[in-house]
Amino acid sequence: MTIPPLDLRQSQGVNIGNYGPITQYFQQPDYATLADLYVPPDAVYERVRSREFVGRRWLIAQIDAFLRDPRRKSGVLMLEGEAGVGKSALMAHLVQQRNYLHLFAEQLPGDANVIRALQSLGSQLVTRHQLHEYTQRDTLPAIAGFPDFLERLLRAAAARLPADQKIVIVCDGLDEAGVAANGNVFGLPQVLPEGVYLLLAQRPQPVALSFKNATAQIIRLDPAGAENQEDVQAYLRQAAHQPAIAQQLAERGYSPICWPCCP
Repeated sequence: MTIPPLDLRQSQGVNIGNYGPITQYFQQPDYATLADLYVPPDAVYERVRSREFVGRRWLIAQIDAFLRDPRRKSGVLMLEGEAGVGKSALMAHLVQQRNYLHLFAEQLPGDANVIRALQSLGSQLVTRHQLHEYTQRDTLPAIAGFPDFLERLLRAAAARLPADQKIVIVCDGLDEAGVAANGNVFGLPQVLPEGVYLLLAQRPQPVALSFKNATAQIIRLDPAGAENQEDVQAYLRQAAHQPAIAQQLAERGYSPICWPCCP
């Protein structure tokens, strides 16, 4: 998506993530008041070591094929896998590299934070898609609890989209997220407007989530799968070249060039 040029002559703040090209633009006085509602993912980037991300080309290719399918006007793609298989690392990588809208449940877990999560995602939609009617200081907090809150914002944003563009929203950790007034985790809409795509991730357990005009396409991540094992090997080979690790390997008679496959 092309972000409109910034005019910061009268702006009161620009919130910029510290670990990649993820930038939320809070322009002009009204937009500046929305900055407090946004939850930046910097802590997630640090936890998953996003700077060390490697591999997953096969999985990203599947995601891209899903998003580019001309037969699909909106849709839901779910990554499902046990803890530690790399779901959050991939989702953080996509957000960091592609500037997707996002929610990470580890930052906003449970029912107690679901309104806060909706406000964060709402602030991203309002600023990204210039939804001027929602920029007043108290507007989003006042309506975030409405069952149709997110669907209302998404329809307004989708109506402003050029024909060749999409709204892609990453939501990670659905099994940790709270359930909103509409019955879905994170208040995700039961009816997706055209042009809206959800990239979701969760552990393999029941989650309160249903859609009336979409069926989630599920990719199950198998830790023992050949592609996943290749990614693990690639990560270990990359880590082996870090000075501290390379020194320990050398002391034990291993070469970083071929470790962990051979001494």
